[in-house]
Amino acid sequence: MKKKICIITSNRSEYGLIKNLIKIIGKSKKFSCHLSVTGTHLSNLHGETIKEIIADRVKVNSKIKILEKGDTEDDIAKTFSNGVLKFSRLFKKIKPELILVLGDKFEILSSVIAATLNRLPIAHIHGGEITEGAIDDAIRHSITKLSHIHFAATKKYRNRIIQMGEDPKNVFYVGSIGIEKIHNLRFKKEKYFKDKYNINLRKDTIMICFHPVTLEPRTEKKYIQSILKSLEFLSNVNLVFTSPNADHGYKNIIKAIKSFVKKNKNAYYIKSFGKEDYLSCLRLCKIVIGNSSSGIIEAPSLKTLTINLGNRQKGRIQSKSVFNCKIEVFQMKKAIKKLLNLQINDKKLFFNPYFKKNTSKLIIRCLEKLNFKNLIKKSFYDIIKT
Repeated sequence: MKKKICIITSNRSEYGLIKNLIKIIGKSKKFSCHLSVTGTHLSNLHGETIKEIIADRVKVNSKIKILEKGDTEDDIAKTFSNGVLKFSRLFKKIKPELILVLGDKFEILSSVIAATLNRLPIAHIHGGEITEGAIDDAIRHSITKLSHIHFAATKKYRNRIIQMGEDPKNVFYVGSIGIEKIHNLRFKKEKYFKDKYNINLRKDTIMICFHPVTLEPRTEKKYIQSILKSLEFLSNVNLVFTSPNADHGYKNIIKAIKSFVKKNKNAYYIKSFGKEDYLSCLRLCKIVIGNSSSGIIEAPSLKTLTINLGNRQKGRIQSKSVFNCKIEVFQMKKAIKKLLNLQINDKKLFFNPYFKKNTSKLIIRCLEKLNFKNLIKKSFYDIIKT
């Protein structure tokens, strides 16, 4: 009899990373897959990205609507509470044998709390990482401690998970699942983006992906205005903006971007590219600016330079193609000018420390060897023996 795995996805970027894994589990002779869709996937403001999942012919087994309309601390607390209750009800109904999640979003944490209360084992992808400027850091580590199986993107992250008291026999170094997708993707060409989005990517193009810095409250308005001011001089360069995550204050960022795009003919706001279009566009861009993990993890494999802004991603392992910069107008303009004129001679510039072959297959092999019923009770693993 097949073991039932419930996979939970809450946003476009995380779905894009695990899509291949979902498909492999769905075709497995040993597992059955229940895909539960929640968070911004079901939000019109964020592009209602469940449509992308359906377009991929991936079966959606349940929709868990939890997202409140606002972006205050109270709204996010309500969203989190909705998630704990609704996922608890779902798990009682479908009776999965394992919950599989990726990343560090509060929507995902709500499902993990619900799984814990229902005594269900949890497998977590992309634990052990550091992002000092975001509340995601604490959420990610919380998910790690609540989880029983861990799939780390680098050896250092695996060691960090073990340092947190997790048993080494249940912590696996598999590489980044997002990099695997890049190596298997059939990229869209410039003509595609001209036809679909009316963007001429034959010109120098900069992508801007900026999210609220959640451990620096009420800074999003100031930061996005500084970023926009640093871009004003680029009249001959395409500026392609993407939507922020549904974190505290994200509406201020969207409002400022839309106002900027109206005033600048070379600027474009794309509510949701979808993962394949996003990666294809990122590959055709000269630079990505912002504080998204994609600038750290995926961009180097696409040979795209990154200007990483502020503290949101501080602590992540980085390629040499990632340049860190304060969110200050003069410093950002200086960095943009430098990278637009950069002649790339160093072959090691785009070396990606997150790459490892066959990440999804490695995850599946690990899962196949496990007895899920033996996972729920775990002991703290001490690295210092007394």
